[in-house]
Amino acid sequence: QKMTEGCGREAQITCCEGLTFRADIIRINCGVQLRDKQMAVQAFRAVVAYEKKEKALGRYDLDGKAPDMDGIMEMFFGHNRYDEVADADIFQALTFMNQDRDREGPALALGQCGCCDEEETMHGDFKKCSRCHEQPYCSKKCQVKDWKVHKQLCGKKNTTNLGSECLLFITKQLVKNHTDTVEIRTGRPLTEFQKNDAKAALIKKLKEMFTGEFKHFNSPSSSSDAASDPAFCAALAEFFAKQPGYEEVWGRLCIGYKGELEKQRQMRRKTKSLSVPDERIREYCADTARSLTMQIGFLLSDGNTSDMMDLERHNRLVDELVLLVKRFVREHLQYDSHAGLIDLGSNEEFKVQMADVVGTVWDIPNPNAN
Repeated sequence: QKMTEGCGREAQITCCEGLTFRADIIRINCGVQLRDKQMAVQAFRAVVAYEKKEKALGRYDLDGKAPDMDGIMEMFFGHNRYDEVADADIFQALTFMNQDRDREGPALALGQCGCCDEEETMHGDFKKCSRCHEQPYCSKKCQVKDWKVHKQLCGKKNTTNLGSECLLFITKQLVKNHTDTVEIRTGRPLTEFQKNDAKAALIKKLKEMFTGEFKHFNSPSSSSDAASDPAFCAALAEFFAKQPGYEEVWGRLCIGYKGELEKQRQMRRKTKSLSVPDERIREYCADTARSLTMQIGFLLSDGNTSDMMDLERHNRLVDELVLLVKRFVREHLQYDSHAGLIDLGSNEEFKVQMADVVGTVWDIPNPNAN
């Protein structure tokens, strides 16, 4: 009432729609926790409709304060035409997104067959893998059929920070999207053996990617960002170009992905622009500055923590570090990636330059100065 007092009808409607949007976010979470598919899916459709409208008007907050359900779910389905997606598939994706939330008491969610995705009627209906006691199956036939895929995750073989359910969901969705591309372009369906072999190989590949070159996506909260990374998409295209049944279509598309990636790299060299987004660089610098502020401030204040939280100085340090990182990465393009940014702190030359920046901001005398 205070927000809209004295405002016109349009402002009041906008405020009401925003409050309804926030209420629908809560309904999604409640629906998932209560296993109420109708509540969760209905609220989700309302949320993405609101987000699309606000994005079209150029007033939707994409700086991390707004959830952007539309963008996150687009990664799962390969598009954002949610009217074409079944309620069951949307609910499965919403359940996956909520799986890392803390819950009180035992987990009583209904199990889902690891092969055919059939869901239990009651908790405990399906028998689980006798080795890991985690993955349920509706029948022995499904368990045998899925073993080539499941053995990549069975026990402690999942070396990523993603849960096995999460990694399996991503794998199935990626195989489905790449399979659809092949079948649409060739007019020929792939066999179940080909799709199953691709799933097994892809899980192994994703474990390597999430723990290696793309370790910055190695968490449930950041894995969805991988879909917008050109290098990640090119790596997937190269993978599918080597899979039986996929090689003809993805062999050609892979060349296009690599060509586009190289064009982007050449353009960045000419314009001296970076592939790492500005917000990611600022986030990295803010984390670094926060750590330095605590360490150096504690030392300089002789343990008096009340003198450590100089917000103005901290913000100035963040700004100076952003300038340093951008300049250094432009001169050393091997660090121009999410993974490179993580490794930047181990570069001795960078550490020396960062120490100079810190000394300037904190007014620390340089012992080597004349």
